[in-house]
Amino acid sequence: MKKAPTAFIESFIQKEHRERVSHEWSKKVEKLYYKICHNSEELFNPECSGKAPSINGNETCFMLSGSRINEVLYSEAEKKINTGCGVLIVTTSGNKFYAESESTKGYPSVSYAGG
Repeated sequence: MKKAPTAFIESFIQKEHRERVSHEWSKKVEKLYYKICHNSEELFNPECSGKAPSINGNETCFMLSGSRINEVLYSEAEKKINTGCGVLIVTTSGNKFYAESESTKGYPSVSYAGG
C-alpha cells in the first residue's frame, strides 16, 4: 500500500492524530475508513469543516472507500460524493482533499475539505 501523502497529513489532520492516520493509511485502511465515517470531527482540522471540494476533475487522487485505497481521477472519485457511504479523496500531491462522513437516518453527512 502506498504511503499517505505527507502534505495531506501535515496540513489537514489534527496534530495528535497524524501518526495514527499515517499508520492506518498503509496498514489498517478499514480502521481509517471507520474513523472518517463516524469520528471525522476528531481527525480533521476544524477549519476544514463544511467546505466544498476544490479539486479539478482531471487531478489524480487517492480515494478511500470501504477497505481499499484506489488511485483514480477526481472525476471518477466525485461519483462517491453525496452517496451517504463515506469517502476520503486526497490528491496524490496531498495538497487538496475532500472527506465525507456516512449519513444515517436523521443525521446527514458531514463534509471536510482543504486546499
